[in-house]
Amino acid sequence: MILLHTLLLAQSTVLQPLPAPASAGPQQRPAAAVTAIRPGALGGRQALAPPTTSAVRAGAQAGATSSPYEDCNANGIPDGLELASGAVADCQMDGVPDVCQLEVPFRYVHGDGIINGSVGGSTRHYAWVTRYIVQPGQEIVTDIELGYGDMPTGTAHTIGLWLDPDGDGEPSDAQPIMSQVVFAQFPQTSIVVKEDVPDTYIGPAGTSFFVGGYGEFDPAPTNYPAGLDVDSLVRESWWITSDTPIDPADLAGGAVVDYGPIGQFIPPFDGDWGFRLVCCAGGHCGESSDIDANGIPDECEDCNGNSIPDGLDILNGGATDCDGNQVPDECESLTDCDANGLPDLCQSLNPQGLVGQYYANKTLQGAPLVRIDPDVFFDFGADPPFPGLLSSSNFSARWTGGIRTGGATGTYTFGVEHSRGIRLWVNGVSVIDDWWDGTGFDTGTVDLDANTSYYIELEYFSEGNGRCELSWQEPGGSMTPVLPGSLTPFLDGNQDGVLDPCQITDCNSNGVADQVDLALGTADDCDLDGIPDACQPCDDADGNGLLDSCELTAGPGLHGQYYRTLGGNPPAIGSLVLQRIDPNIDFDWATGAPAPGMPTDEFLVRWTGSLFTPTAGTYTFGLIHDDGVRLWINGQLLIDEWKSTASTQSTASIDLPAATEVHVKLEYFEGSGNALVELQWQPPGGVLSTMLPTELSPIYDKGNDGIPDSCQVVDCNENGVDDVTDIVFGTSNDLDGDFVPDECEPC
Repeated sequence: MILLHTLLLAQSTVLQPLPAPASAGPQQRPAAAVTAIRPGALGGRQALAPPTTSAVRAGAQAGATSSPYEDCNANGIPDGLELASGAVADCQMDGVPDVCQLEVPFRYVHGDGIINGSVGGSTRHYAWVTRYIVQPGQEIVTDIELGYGDMPTGTAHTIGLWLDPDGDGEPSDAQPIMSQVVFAQFPQTSIVVKEDVPDTYIGPAGTSFFVGGYGEFDPAPTNYPAGLDVDSLVRESWWITSDTPIDPADLAGGAVVDYGPIGQFIPPFDGDWGFRLVCCAGGHCGESSDIDANGIPDECEDCNGNSIPDGLDILNGGATDCDGNQVPDECESLTDCDANGLPDLCQSLNPQGLVGQYYANKTLQGAPLVRIDPDVFFDFGADPPFPGLLSSSNFSARWTGGIRTGGATGTYTFGVEHSRGIRLWVNGVSVIDDWWDGTGFDTGTVDLDANTSYYIELEYFSEGNGRCELSWQEPGGSMTPVLPGSLTPFLDGNQDGVLDPCQITDCNSNGVADQVDLALGTADDCDLDGIPDACQPCDDADGNGLLDSCELTAGPGLHGQYYRTLGGNPPAIGSLVLQRIDPNIDFDWATGAPAPGMPTDEFLVRWTGSLFTPTAGTYTFGLIHDDGVRLWINGQLLIDEWKSTASTQSTASIDLPAATEVHVKLEYFEGSGNALVELQWQPPGGVLSTMLPTELSPIYDKGNDGIPDSCQVVDCNENGVDDVTDIVFGTSNDLDGDFVPDECEPC
């Protein structure tokens, strides 16, 4: 008997045997036993995979016209001659005409060709074959595709092709013309496997032939090797079982048990075996794709190597083509001096908008997709920019360019409606910073001149259903979206025809020409030499952002560096917003901000410099603070209250020598609520009071050589105090007496 493993039934079903059909040949036999159908586990439909390359074999198969030359397009002219004369194209220069590599393979298939059942038998030997008729021009079979039934992976059996000499569709007289041993892959699934077989000429159009498989298998229910497509209504498939090995040259011979059309054994669940035949007369079908259907292999018009034809890449927005020549800009020698991924020509040809750089992550990392956006007023929802290339739940963007003010000079307010993080700079000044997964409408202010172009940079990241909408309010006006007419992707503040970020005088690389930076006050030039201080690192030996010469002449006070924080208690330090010399540390900001551009909460200040001791003895230092503080004197952590707290006073004492310059470092952070910090001291014999500006200096130069001691090469432990002072004051040990702190000599 035979057994059918199929998706069509929920349980095994037993059918009564049927008599042999009246048309059975002399070797046909009636079914020897009942037919059983049992449920299966095969999955749903699966589409054909793209065809793989079929190798061209030397010589022609039986019945084919022999030729010493390749003629893959079968036009009677050798390929070499056509290529040499230029009659056909070969863009890859591989010796094969493109037209042959673009040819689509032909498939012989009954039904949908998807396996949704499998058949086995109670005997050990069986075969299953399906009939096809040769179609004009499809006489050579290059591959056989099939789905393997329910049997162990790696089970060996044979697939083959047979001629049907009398053309009656009955295989008792079938003549084998090709066979190949195969091994089961992906059994019990609907995955179609392509088996590369020798290129086989079947015969002229109209020839009847069979494709099938045979072998020895364990009796069902262990094996159901014959894959069945029950959706086929052609019903030209046969089932053969035997007690002895099946002879492919005599399919109806030997100890045959079952022999007949499959409908004879498993009605009404008949169909056809799931064999599909691939024909490629020239042997090169499908070697190349042509997804834009222009007759050119895709690999020959993909200059940027992203597997997308250039024209389609440009059409889909995956590549820019600002000069309209259908060649991606990245494949041409176009200048991109600001390295933003968009050629300078593209920026200069677009008078409005901003350059948008889009990244496939939330951290602005990697190579971006680039375009010019007319404005930044996006409600992305679930649809990200560059659909198919970016995920709506995981992308970030940076917009850069110029923004031109209207006719009013004064304070401009910028606003961004957003979901998730945003940061906004105007001419290098941080105006809005909400990069911590926030949502809502954030605002910030900056003073700008009328009718002036400023550099603008906006960063954003999304986590699904994103929104980023840029607005502004001019002095005396109302909040409105920033329109394209106020934006330009080409910023040329000094009107010299060259992008400001490309100026050799943009030494701080903030996208604004240095002379514009200095004129607008967005860059410091404390020594008035026409060069932003940030571009003179050799003149800032301690790296605190203030030139050494300016620190030495800055007058009294401490050097303050003001940062945003990333939240937490204690907080993580964020971006540096500003630096300045504070005459003394006596601030009660209450619920306000310490300076324009700074937040009212979640900020940190670090003050450094020195003080001079009038007499020797015990000095008491005090801090009134809300929230956390840390104070170092000569590298020694004297007060450590690094936590959120209500207004309180902390004190500590230290012995110091007379007439000595002492290094000071004070750190303060504000979490929320009121902000308060005051530095006090009590010299020997004095009272605890606020330190005066005349008692402080922004630079520590004990050697009085014009170089901050923190820059001396003899500060090996990098605590801001030169090593000799460290050792003299006992803040570092020097057991061997070589004036090098022991912690710098671990060996």
